[in-house]
Amino acid sequence: MVPDVNRRRFLGSAGAVAALAAAPQSGAAPAGNPVRFGLVGCGGRGTWDAANLVTQAGAQLVALGDLFQDKLDTARRNLDPVLKAKGLPPIASDRLYRGSQSALRLAESDLDAVLLALPPYYYPDTLATIAACNKHIYCEKPVAIDVPGCLKVIDVAKRLDGKVVFHVGLQVPWAGAFREMTRRIHAGDIGTIATAQSYFYYGGGGRVAPPGVGRDEARIRAWAGDRVLSGDVIVEQNVHGLDKINFVLKVHPVSAFAKASRKARRDFGDIRDNFEAVLTYPGDVAVSFHSTQFLVGYNDAGERFFGSRGLSESHYVGGVRIFGEAPWDAGVTDIVADAETNKYRGFINDIVTGHLRNEGVRGAESTLTALLVRTAADTGHEVSWDALLASREKWESHIDLRQFD
Repeated sequence: MVPDVNRRRFLGSAGAVAALAAAPQSGAAPAGNPVRFGLVGCGGRGTWDAANLVTQAGAQLVALGDLFQDKLDTARRNLDPVLKAKGLPPIASDRLYRGSQSALRLAESDLDAVLLALPPYYYPDTLATIAACNKHIYCEKPVAIDVPGCLKVIDVAKRLDGKVVFHVGLQVPWAGAFREMTRRIHAGDIGTIATAQSYFYYGGGGRVAPPGVGRDEARIRAWAGDRVLSGDVIVEQNVHGLDKINFVLKVHPVSAFAKASRKARRDFGDIRDNFEAVLTYPGDVAVSFHSTQFLVGYNDAGERFFGSRGLSESHYVGGVRIFGEAPWDAGVTDIVADAETNKYRGFINDIVTGHLRNEGVRGAESTLTALLVRTAADTGHEVSWDALLASREKWESHIDLRQFD
């Protein structure tokens, strides 16, 4: 993590990856030859992940894939200095894969792992396509934007189980303070959980359609503002908060009702800028969830669990602690201070040690939780988990990627 900088704004800045190359390097390379991986999806998030797998986890980036040549060129220009700083060779010109088949061509090449950082709409089909290539996979979140997509990812995860390492980019449960808080909750330090609260407030906004391109290309290049390509704010971003709730409660919700609207933001796209929901978990545990994504000058994300013996709270800018009969303070001011580093190192370590961890089903279940909230907001009434899974509504982008080949 970069101190005192909003991470999402840092990802979008021109000097983000260059700063990684210049920063003190941590994380020793694995014993023997480093894990060799390729990146598919050369935007801000993918480039950030790739740079950190090199600097923090000792992996070697050997290939890039993207729909657009300029994305490949920019990523290569930014990532070659990161490789050089670690004493690794630059990305070869013949390891740049462009076009609608770039993911498959990269996955079929000589490497150990594939990092996917695509618009979420494309994850299910891409995962299914590369599943037969016998490569370890790190797939960013969310893993899909509709129920059929989640079910496809679950099927892929089951087919890959015991064969490769499959990580999903839900990193907060890898944070040391969050894991310790969760351990204490499970040990009974706050007693029986009666209710909980979760929130995700992010400035966001400001997306502009790239000039001089057609509508399809504009949607892809500014995909986070597109409801179909991103799944909307509740799926693309808020899946982090809902994943944390599921992780602590060790179960998914049974129903939800919600509201959402787009009132404050005026930038590119059709995503909503606020969601409000109440999710019911087994044991009639009600969890309130609230999120905003527009320019308000304040950012935080967190959760509180209220139990019969006390309460816990953990959030991005206010620490991690327990109040009540068994008080505890993690002594940190940022819950995610070590989350990403632990996650990147965990992925590479799982490959090196042969620990075939598979987070595919968990990633799909957390995405389904976000879809439950979105569906409740769209329909205007409470939706059960079983009714959600029975839905076979498939969202269509109506974009033919072959036009960009």
